[in-house]
Amino acid sequence: MLNSFNLNHLYYFYIIAKEGSLKDASLSLHVSQPTLTYQVKSLEKFLDTTLFEKKGRKMVLNTKGKLVFDYCSKIFPLCNDLIEVVKFQKSKEHSFISIGVIPAISTNFTNSIISEILLDKQIKLTVYENEFKNMISSLHSGEIDIIFSDYKISNLPKSIECIKYLERKFAFLCNSKIKFKSKGFKNQILEIPFINYTHETYMHSRILHYFEKHNLNVNIIAEIDDIELLKKMLLTNDYCAVIPTLALEEKNSLTRFKKMNTFPDSNQSIYVYIHDENTKPALKKLLKKFKRENQNLYPT
Repeated sequence: MLNSFNLNHLYYFYIIAKEGSLKDASLSLHVSQPTLTYQVKSLEKFLDTTLFEKKGRKMVLNTKGKLVFDYCSKIFPLCNDLIEVVKFQKSKEHSFISIGVIPAISTNFTNSIISEILLDKQIKLTVYENEFKNMISSLHSGEIDIIFSDYKISNLPKSIECIKYLERKFAFLCNSKIKFKSKGFKNQILEIPFINYTHETYMHSRILHYFEKHNLNVNIIAEIDDIELLKKMLLTNDYCAVIPTLALEEKNSLTRFKKMNTFPDSNQSIYVYIHDENTKPALKKLLKKFKRENQNLYPT
């Protein structure tokens, strides 16, 4: 049956589904819209089913379409890996590792971990930033090799391993130029709007619990996970937020921000998620390193 199956049809379907419209897919693929329409019709004829529902100019996947797209999400990353491995094998063996990082982790941490991994010249690296819930299926399918997150999930599949990697501290920060009318942190935090993390993060509930515990009726105006955006908003507006101290290691950061207070008991772990059936040698090496460092940081 595969002899009559055209992989190009499947790839065009995959790009249309990702882009959401024929127009955007046409621009991405440099192929005319009528050609794409013909390719999709050919695929649907072969599979004996429709794959899209048209809603205006949008191409929306139906139930069968979502099923085919899920398979494509596994097939084409593997095809890319195949091409890369064969291409680079001529000169030197490379290991390809893809990393997922949630937005609530600072770029300083991401930069440090990436720089350390790339010390191994045999590794080629791809880094994705997304919410944890959007990446866990990709980890399970092998599209992503590692996820770094700021909280531990209790109901993971047995095949997914979670390793505690390091801890970080937090502090209440605002722009250093802000002049408060009153003294004392509990009075000052009521003077300016506060930006919390979204409910997707562990810190969201911890911060709300802190405010409730201390009977602080804080004006929460937004929820944002991106640390760099949080810092930018604090520097350009009279807002405050709880920021990991690791994100303040850049030059002049400490002079641009005012530390209003430490966030009590704010040691928060960074967790590494990995599929235990992933057999990539470079990944196994990294996993061994994470476990070794974990034992050194948190001896039993």
